[in-house]
Amino acid sequence: MLKNKHNKYLNLTYEIHQEFLKKNESICFIAEDIKEAQYLKHSLKLLHSENEILLFPEQEILPYDHFSIPEKVIKERFQIINHDSDKPYILISTVKNLFEIYPQAEYFQSSKNFSIGDNISVNKLVTILESNNYIKRVNVELINEFTIRGGIVDIFSPIYKNPLRIEIFDDKIESIRFFNVDSQLSIENINSFAISNGSLFSLNPSRIENFVNMWRTYFHEYDERFCELFQKVKNGSIPEGIEVYLPFFFDLTVNFNNLFNINNIYT
Repeated sequence: MLKNKHNKYLNLTYEIHQEFLKKNESICFIAEDIKEAQYLKHSLKLLHSENEILLFPEQEILPYDHFSIPEKVIKERFQIINHDSDKPYILISTVKNLFEIYPQAEYFQSSKNFSIGDNISVNKLVTILESNNYIKRVNVELINEFTIRGGIVDIFSPIYKNPLRIEIFDDKIESIRFFNVDSQLSIENINSFAISNGSLFSLNPSRIENFVNMWRTYFHEYDERFCELFQKVKNGSIPEGIEVYLPFFFDLTVNFNNLFNINNIYT
């Protein structure tokens, strides 16, 4: 049985590899489950570069569960949707992801880009972060957080593996670097950075209003005054397990096929 499954995966790997070479453009393969997806990812990396093989992770939560999507999954999804689409790649996903509802791709993609030498004040950068619903903390530990120390702004954006440290002097960006969230030590200097929404649920007044109106439409028979989840969102906080109500926050949601501009999808 194990041998048969191993042979099946080897055959799939070869077929995907050949199809990718033949098409010379991005393709997507839908695996039966996450185990098959992970196997294909690792085996295809023997034939292709790291940047050519992308695995879109599952939520890691059960339907109608009271837990939220792990931060590492949110980061991986943001990073994959922001991947350079000018170069062909192989996207691997699962059947389960096909049944999920997502915000439009634009929600995940970076909207602001800055480079060393750009003119911007600390206050202006903070205004941009707050408009994307980042939360100010004493120390940055999680995505969707930022902190200020004089002319230094730390930002943890989900489109990067590590948080950013931006140094501003005289309203000009002097340095940009990644740092380790545990040791706080610098990892790598870079020349530019982008800012996207900070999380899957970056609340702003319009999204809160959407949620409130949709909630009242669907649950008009329930007394919202005694619903803890409703009251938390109404007051601007994100309760655990809010993912099941994602469509309440957006005017338009999409399925997996709409999320990626890939014409060649295989199962």
